[in-house]
Amino acid sequence: MKRILVAVGLVAVASGTALAQEVDAVRRVDVSWGEAFRTCNLPLMGRLLHEDLVFIVQSGVLHHRDDQLKSVGRCDMKQMDVTPARVQVFGTVALVHGTLAYRLDGARATSGRLLYSRAYLKDAKGEWRMVQHQSTAVPQK
Repeated sequence: MKRILVAVGLVAVASGTALAQEVDAVRRVDVSWGEAFRTCNLPLMGRLLHEDLVFIVQSGVLHHRDDQLKSVGRCDMKQMDVTPARVQVFGTVALVHGTLAYRLDGARATSGRLLYSRAYLKDAKGEWRMVQHQSTAVPQK
C-alpha cells in the first residue's frame, strides 16, 4: 500500500513539474513577443504568430497575422514592456493575462499602458504560437 501511495505521489509531482515547465515556456514566448516587436525582429515574430491569428487592438480594430507583421515591420516601436501576470495551460491551449507598456515613435507616435488577454496554441512541433490577442487601456484611477 505504501508503494502505491509513493507512486501516486511521484506521478503528481512529475505532472506538476511538467505543467510548471509549460507555464514557464508560455511566459517566455509571451515576453519574447514584446521583444520581437520592439527590436523589429520579423523572423521571430513570424514564428510566434499562428496563421489564424485574431489581434484586436485597444481601438477595436481587428488585425490578422499579415496585418500584425506589417505593423511590426514599421520598426517604430521604441518601448514594449510585457508583463504576463497570469498564465494558465490547458493541454495544447494557454491563456495569458497581463499588462504592457509601449511607446511608438514616428508617424504613429503615442504611448500607453494596456491590459491584455492572449491565447496560445501549441503546434505539432511543440511550439507555442499566439492565436488571439485583445487589449484595452488601463483604467484611470
